[in-house]
Amino acid sequence: MERDILKIAEERVSGASATIKELVNRAITKIEEYHHNQGMLTGIPTGFADFDKMTTGLHEGEMIVIAARPSVGKTSLAMNIAEHVALEHKVPVAVFSLEMTAEQLVLRMLCSRSRVNLRNIREGFLAERDFPKLTGAAAIRNNSAYCGRRSG
Repeated sequence: MERDILKIAEERVSGASATIKELVNRAITKIEEYHHNQGMLTGIPTGFADFDKMTTGLHEGEMIVIAARPSVGKTSLAMNIAEHVALEHKVPVAVFSLEMTAEQLVLRMLCSRSRVNLRNIREGFLAERDFPKLTGAAAIRNNSAYCGRRSG
């Protein structure tokens, strides 16, 4: 995985040869665009209004790191953002986790969207009303996002 990331970084650097004059002109154009859209979100909304106010949304080329102690909801937050971006804004999303399998991530997303408790699923205690919720969430999710586990 590290090799693939470095390859992407090298491609970005080799394809990004622009003069300072061109870069300044692009920056001025972007500043004018931001000024024209005063107060508006300039990136893709995450579904979390306070977070969007701090970051002005998700922007191309930026990396946001979610860091906290274990078991406080980092994966849940990331998956909720991915879900919102993919389903509400129809932007392709890819999720790569070193901690969870793709199946585990999809199970979490299905539970989130259907509002069905993951613990109930794992314990096998689903109410009859939960099955239509889960199948409905599965139908909406189909082809909205890609989840993968990278090993390296």
